[in-house]
Amino acid sequence: MARAERPRADSWLAVDLGAEQRVDRVLLGWEAAYGAEYRVQVSADGAAWRDVAAVPTAHRFTGNWVNVDDRAGFVVRGGSDPIRVTAGSVTLSAGPAAPLIAEGYPAQRAGRTRALAAAPAPTTDVPGVAAALADGHLAVFNLTNAAVRATVHVPAGTDGDPARTVRVDLPAAAATILPPASGA
Repeated sequence: MARAERPRADSWLAVDLGAEQRVDRVLLGWEAAYGAEYRVQVSADGAAWRDVAAVPTAHRFTGNWVNVDDRAGFVVRGGSDPIRVTAGSVTLSAGPAAPLIAEGYPAQRAGRTRALAAAPAPTTDVPGVAAALADGHLAVFNLTNAAVRATVHVPAGTDGDPARTVRVDLPAAAATILPPASGA
């Protein structure tokens, strides 16, 4: 394949074996720049193709959380089935819903990812302003192109933190992180 065509998502290579053959493996030798995602397809007639392998094999999660060997945990709020895991990556993507908030948890909290995902998320009174909690810290994101004054309603925490209301002023496209129990 020509070097100029490598970045194209629709780049492909076809091998005509002359007649139908039984193939039990395909070995691809990559240089330093390899295809991070690709499919191996077969066809009996050169017109109708079917996938026989896809790399990397991806798993989509139907929930909003994933625990990575108790070394890290991720909770995604917003989006629908927004977590995709492959052998080399964890992708948190927004899908059709917005805003998307991803919360990451270190090893000492990752084992509790399911409980953290089930806990109610903070809410705001301004469209385009999102909030998330991580280890008691409140992160508030203004995803709009205008300055805002928002009220954030923080539910009672899984660690017994009381519910509270916090007022924040944020410039356009800005964020702030408040310490635990700030603004109570």
